[in-house]
Amino acid sequence: MSLNLAADVGMTLDGQSLSVDGLIITSDALKLTGNLKGSNLAAKPAFSGSLNLAELNLREWLTGQGIAVPETADPQVLTRFMASLEVATKGDVTQLNKLAIGLDDTKINGSASLKGSAIGFAVDVDSINVDRYLPPVKETPKTAGEGSTAGAKSAGDEPLLPIDTLRSLNLNGTLKIGQMIINKLTAKQVDVTVKANQGKINLNQKIGAFYQVSFAGQVDLDVAGKTPIMHINKQAKDIQAGPLLKDLIEKDKF
Repeated sequence: MSLNLAADVGMTLDGQSLSVDGLIITSDALKLTGNLKGSNLAAKPAFSGSLNLAELNLREWLTGQGIAVPETADPQVLTRFMASLEVATKGDVTQLNKLAIGLDDTKINGSASLKGSAIGFAVDVDSINVDRYLPPVKETPKTAGEGSTAGAKSAGDEPLLPIDTLRSLNLNGTLKIGQMIINKLTAKQVDVTVKANQGKINLNQKIGAFYQVSFAGQVDLDVAGKTPIMHINKQAKDIQAGPLLKDLIEKDKF
């Protein structure tokens, strides 16, 4: 990757403080601007600053850098991307504040923190159509004599869950989505809370509006022991089947 960098850098004579102003990093269509300040550099360094990524066509830029772009159902996604944030770090604690991301028609706001291996986050998404970003559905024609299980693969010794990865998770965060479309189904007022520590994972989901009904659920997963234990509790009633099936199969059956 070819980068151009420009900045005004200043440091006090005692080497304790650092300032980077007018930071500009460019790489073809990518332009990142910001500033950074550092203090107490000799003992316990602390840094703070802000970064702003100007809007760019992410798909074209990745292709220009020789990075493969994932195949998506909608080839027009990943064409508008921008981001800004404030960052502060001291010791093993890093804070990302006033995080603002624009991805095509979606706006994302929030904050995040990293302390050692512990990750915290609070993210708010206004609206997103997930189907646009998923791989396109490809139908494989069957040859003569093939049954419905043609092409099926045996899992063999493949574990059902990535146990080692789940055991190492240390998460505490919330995700809110105003409106989400996935598998052609529309959900509004989505609220997800996840907590994970020492192999115990708790996932709570609430949907304020799902085909004229609210939906709530909880998943508890314990992978601390030799055998994973999972508890699932979902609650939904009076879902309007007509509108749901019309979106799901694109046919008005009821």
